[in-house]
Amino acid sequence: MLPMRLVITTKCNGRCTFCHSEGYKGTISEMNKNVIIESFRFAAEKDIRHVTFTGGEPTLYEDIGIIISEMRDKYPLLDISITSNGYGLELIEECDLFMINLSIFSLKKELNETYQNVDPHMALHRLDRCNAKKKVINIYISELNINELDDFIHVADKFGFGVDFLIDRNSSLLDVVKHKLGQYGEMEIHGDYTPKLCLNRKGIRIRIKHPEYSARKLPHICETCDESAMCFEYVCAVRVYPDSSTSLCLSNKYMYSDTDVYKNLQTAYSQIEDDYI
Repeated sequence: MLPMRLVITTKCNGRCTFCHSEGYKGTISEMNKNVIIESFRFAAEKDIRHVTFTGGEPTLYEDIGIIISEMRDKYPLLDISITSNGYGLELIEECDLFMINLSIFSLKKELNETYQNVDPHMALHRLDRCNAKKKVINIYISELNINELDDFIHVADKFGFGVDFLIDRNSSLLDVVKHKLGQYGEMEIHGDYTPKLCLNRKGIRIRIKHPEYSARKLPHICETCDESAMCFEYVCAVRVYPDSSTSLCLSNKYMYSDTDVYKNLQTAYSQIEDDYI
């Protein structure tokens, strides 16, 4: 079943110009805890295995560590993950997580702090101390950090982290990244909810996330959308927003806005169940 992403807060310490904010355009900045509880109840009842906390910067959400631990204790069969820029990883260090995605822009302290207001090396060491089965670095590639590709790969080798290189649809840098990774080994498509071009190296996976490889269209949804031609990821998760609404994609073409989040989730998953079950 398609994963679920909980946008628990829109607050963020960073100022990334390339952030899509999970497509949220509402005005409520914090998700009520009851919405989190109901979303997890739905996930458990409908056998949705993977739930990710995101934002904004989710570690800015009050008592995030306690909430994760409560959900982990109540729903031990769910894979619970979080996507963070590293700002408050010490708050979730002891949480039993399936995966932590650390978003950084550069290994150069001043450049990374320009966007994310976080020392990248401190964030990497915080990630190393966290209790998670999988640890992945997400890196948005631009002209400003393209010369750091070897450094990113060496960091992955050092810590044993996976790496996702995120590349815009219209970026001219896709071939540069493919060529660089090809120097380290053979690449192949790995199929999951959003297939990615992958390089397996020393037991870790380095991936390219780009619409040419990692966007999966759903015919009855994507092909009727007037933004489909420029979409970055199509349908890869059902997002739950702070106002209890749900969406099937970043463009919000299929959005459900009842005040009852459980009802919104039922409607959203009914639209895609034939594609993913």
